[in-house]
Amino acid sequence: MPELPNPASLEEWGRRLDAGETSDPALQVAARLRAARPAAPPLPASVEAGLRARLLTGAPAPRGAQTRPGPRLHLGWWAATACASLLLAVVSATFYALSQPLPPVPASEQAPAMTPALPSDHVLILDVAPAAGAVWPEEPAEFVVTLAYTLTSVPTATLQLAWAGPTGEGAWDAAVFETVVDAPAEPGSNHTATVTVRFTAAPSGQLRPLSTAGRLTLRARLRAAAGLVLARDAASTFTYTLPPADEVRILAASPGPGELPADRIQPITVTVAYTLTSAPAASLLVGFGDDQWPGAEVDPKAGPIFAVGAPPVMVSAAAHEATAVLYADPETLLLLMNGPSLYLFANLSAQDAAGRWQGLAHTLAYEFVYRPRLLVYDPDVCPVTRLPDTVFIPPAPYHRSAPSAGEFWYGADSLWTALPGNGQWPGLPHDPDGYTQKVFWWRAGYLPGDEGRFSV
Repeated sequence: MPELPNPASLEEWGRRLDAGETSDPALQVAARLRAARPAAPPLPASVEAGLRARLLTGAPAPRGAQTRPGPRLHLGWWAATACASLLLAVVSATFYALSQPLPPVPASEQAPAMTPALPSDHVLILDVAPAAGAVWPEEPAEFVVTLAYTLTSVPTATLQLAWAGPTGEGAWDAAVFETVVDAPAEPGSNHTATVTVRFTAAPSGQLRPLSTAGRLTLRARLRAAAGLVLARDAASTFTYTLPPADEVRILAASPGPGELPADRIQPITVTVAYTLTSAPAASLLVGFGDDQWPGAEVDPKAGPIFAVGAPPVMVSAAAHEATAVLYADPETLLLLMNGPSLYLFANLSAQDAAGRWQGLAHTLAYEFVYRPRLLVYDPDVCPVTRLPDTVFIPPAPYHRSAPSAGEFWYGADSLWTALPGNGQWPGLPHDPDGYTQKVFWWRAGYLPGDEGRFSV
C-alpha cells in the first residue's frame, strides 16, 4: 500500500497533485481517482482542501474550512468504481478485437477446397400411361413410362423395367424394356435426368405366373456393365390388375369313359367350356394324354402339338362353349400309352402380334378315362409275314439293312420291300374302303431319277 503524506505536508502534497506530479505511489493513486471521478461543478478551494484531508488522513478539516453538505465519501467506493471502469474497458477492447476481420491466410497455407458430395445413384418411376390401378388394357398393351434417375458412380448404366408381383422382386431375366443411359452432366441439373420410354407388354396370360394374386407392379433399376445393381425403385406403386385367367374344362364326351374298340377307329365327341380373355380368338385342341404327356405342349413356331386324329378348332372369346371330334385309333394309342389308361385333355393356344404361339389354358380330365383294347392277332384267321430264317440282302449298291429299326428286307433281286418284324402295321389311316398304307419297292438296277414308274 502506498505511503500517505503526513498532515504537516498536506498543502505541499496537494499542490504537487494539482501540478500533475506522480513521483510517489500516493500521488499516482490520487491522480487515478481524480481522473475517474464523475464530472461535477468545481469546489471552492477551502472545501477541496477539507475533503482531501478527511480522505487521506481521516483528520478533521482545518478550522474555518467549509464543506458542501452531502454524503460522506470513502476510499472503498472510489476503488470499486475504478475496478468497474477498468473491467468495462477490457470487455470493450475484447469485443472490438473479435469483431475485426481476420487477416488473409497465404495461399500456400490454405487447406484444399472441399468438393460438395454428389447425390447417390437412384431411379424413380414418375408416371405411367395407362394410369396405375386400372384394369389391364386391351392387348397388345402399350405402356409409356417417365422415369428420373441419378447416376454418379459410373459414366453409363443399363436402365431396366420389369413386372413383379406387388410384394416381389422384378422378373429381371425377362425385363420388358432396357436401354443404356449416360450420367447427366448439365450444370444445375443436380445430376438427375428424366427419360420417357415405350414398350408393349406381353399378353396377360403369359404374365400371370408372375403374380398369384392377379396383380402386377412395374419396377425399375439401374445396372452397371458388370451386373452390379446400382439403384432400384423398390417403392413403386404403379400396379395393375390382370383380367380373369383363361380357362378350359371338359364338360362331356360321347361315348363316355370306357374301353375303346380294337377293330375300328372310334369317333368321340367332346364338349368343352372355356373362358378366353387374353386373346380375341384361340385354337382349341382335344386329345388323349397322361401324366407323362398331358397334351399341354405348344411350340412357339408350330403351335400346339396335335393329338392323333384331332384337328384343332378355332374358338372365339365371345362364346364360352365348343364341340370337337376326336378320332381314336386304338393301334396308334397303344404306341403312345405309358400305362394302361389314357385321359382326355383340352388345350387353348393363340398367336401373339409377332406370330409366336403360346399356351393360354390346359386341362387333363382324369374323370374321362379310356382303355384301348388290345388287338390280338390270330395267325389262323389272319396270317402275317414274319422274319424268315434267312433274310434277303439286296445286291450292291443298295443298303444291306432295312430303313427302320424292327424291319427286315423281304423279296428277291427282281423286287423287294421292307416289312415290320412283328407282322403289324399300326396306326394305318382308315376310311370306308378299309386301311391304306404307303409301301416302297426296290429292284436291282433301278435308281431313282433314271426312269419314271416301273412295271411289276
